[in-house]
Amino acid sequence: MIEVKTVIEKDEATAFLRARGIETDLQPLFVMCATEKGKLLGVGAVSMDSKGAVIEEVVCDEDIDWLIGKALLNSLELGGIMNVEIQKASLFKLAKMLRFKENGAVYTVNLEGYFEAGCGG
Repeated sequence: MIEVKTVIEKDEATAFLRARGIETDLQPLFVMCATEKGKLLGVGAVSMDSKGAVIEEVVCDEDIDWLIGKALLNSLELGGIMNVEIQKASLFKLAKMLRFKENGAVYTVNLEGYFEAGCGG
C-alpha cells in the first residue's frame, strides 16, 4: 500500500530529487513523500507565505503524481491555506488533473469546498 506522509528530515527526499537531476533546496519547503514497503516513490514540495502556497515540485517514479498532489492540497486545506498556485510549466498537466484553473501564466485553485465536491473532476 502506498503511503504519503509529511517529512521533517528531508535528506532522503533531497537525494531522490538529485538522482533525477533536480537541485531544489527542500529545507524551507513543506515536503511530503510517497513510499511503498519502505521504498521512496515520489516527492512533493510546497512553499508558503501569507497569501497562499505554491506547489514547487512533484516528482515520482510511478504514475502517482496526482496522489501526492491531492495529499499536498489536503494538508494545506487542513492547515487553513486556501489559495494554491502551480507556476512551473512541467507541473501544468498535474494542475489540470487536480482541477486548477489557468490564470495567465500560472494555474490556481481555491480549496474552499474542494474536498466536499467528491471525486468527480
